[in-house]
Amino acid sequence: ALEGELTAFADVFAGKELVVRGYADTRGSSEYNSLLGGERAKVVADFLRAKGLTVAEFSGVGELDGLDDNQNCPNQRRVDVWVKGGPAAAPSRECTPEPEAAKLVCG
Repeated sequence: ALEGELTAFADVFAGKELVVRGYADTRGSSEYNSLLGGERAKVVADFLRAKGLTVAEFSGVGELDGLDDNQNCPNQRRVDVWVKGGPAAAPSRECTPEPEAAKLVCG
């Protein structure tokens, strides 16, 4: 999946400094989710560096404030990458549950 994304954005990222942030859903403790988000960010940062890109910063945010606890939201288990100094969209706070969990988790 990362190879495909890199192909789509290689021209935008070439020669630029990148910022990488890792996130987690709200299952588990906030401390664990911060560590998990950091590991996600590190994996993607290492991948980008291996492809010759410059990663200026990477960190784990973990879970976003304002989300309900114990939400199974796959769209929150992600890494965002953007060009340093460029526009960075605010991270999505919407919970999009896995289809089989929709009735149990976020409904």
